[in-house]
Amino acid sequence: MDEEKVQAYADLAAQMMELHASIALLSQNVEKMARTDEEVTSMTRIFNGVFKNAAQQTTYREPSPSS
Repeated sequence: MDEEKVQAYADLAAQMMELHASIALLSQNVEKMARTDEEVTSMTRIFNGVFKNAAQQTTYREPSPSS
């Protein structure tokens, strides 16, 4: 193989390693986003349950007319 082809393959290999590292980082970020989404969804369910429970416990009265 001539020197140009060797250099081209070396450059290609370096670019592929960079691409692999970028994809791995992207994958980690997607996993973090998925975990965050799960946590937010879980907290939203908890808050909705708390507010629903509070609404059921609260009795609303008609304001008495002032004469």
